[in-house]
Amino acid sequence: MDFSQNTGSQQWEADAPFRERTIRVRVDPSHDAGKREALAAAALKKADTAWSDIERNLVRSLFALYNDAWSDPDEGFPVLSEAEFLARITLGTIVVLDEPDAMSLYFDDGDLFGGHLIDLFWAEGKMHDAALA
Repeated sequence: MDFSQNTGSQQWEADAPFRERTIRVRVDPSHDAGKREALAAAALKKADTAWSDIERNLVRSLFALYNDAWSDPDEGFPVLSEAEFLARITLGTIVVLDEPDAMSLYFDDGDLFGGHLIDLFWAEGKMHDAALA
């Protein structure tokens, strides 16, 4: 991966292939430069391996919220099935955080939640509930 430093966040970032798309991977600047690529590759692998769990988390955490509070068929925001809901949400960025084995996955909401990002935080071996950011 070809990393460059983001002048705002100071995180190191690169584009990476993930599940037939290209996403952004960011690594906290506190990590040793020699480990940057390995940390990014490990985060990509972890997310790919857990993809079914990630999708279940997104559905469990946010599906009912969309259908109950954000959908409005009269305004072009129909009630969705789980498959339709997941098809609209796309992973855009994985951030390897400064804590050991911690990362955040940021998803584009597909205009389901007014343009909010969706954050799925993972630390100490636990995937936390997805939340709007």
